[in-house]
Amino acid sequence: MKLVDLFFESMHMLPGDQQQYVISQFSKRVQDSGMKLWEPGDSIQHRGKRFLIGVAEFSREDLELLDALFELSDGSQLDVFMLSKCKSQSDIERYVPDVGPVYQSPVVGIWEDGILVAKASGWQAKQILTKEIKAVRGNSTHRSE
Repeated sequence: MKLVDLFFESMHMLPGDQQQYVISQFSKRVQDSGMKLWEPGDSIQHRGKRFLIGVAEFSREDLELLDALFELSDGSQLDVFMLSKCKSQSDIERYVPDVGPVYQSPVVGIWEDGILVAKASGWQAKQILTKEIKAVRGNSTHRSE
């Protein structure tokens, strides 16, 4: 089951009911998908590539982006957090250090061999993730030729 299904399952609910439903189901769906719901203090892999993506769990676009990343996973670690759990900029920076002011979702941090190599939010984060998705698609195309 895709994460974006949460959006469609709840779109006809009243706002309060929708919020409760999505939050109650999000963690389980992330785990079922093979991604990890990450929190500050959890371990970070020190080998390979790791993505940490903060999403507005009510955003269809953010959920579709997570689904696309998971489908194309090249073995990279995919960690997720809910922006609704962050009440301030400093809360967000506990997930992605020095990401700068966040005005829009998603928030993205990319680590390589345990070192943070890229970070962004909003449109810029979407551009980084789109580039990563295209790179994985390109690599899988070349492998099958």
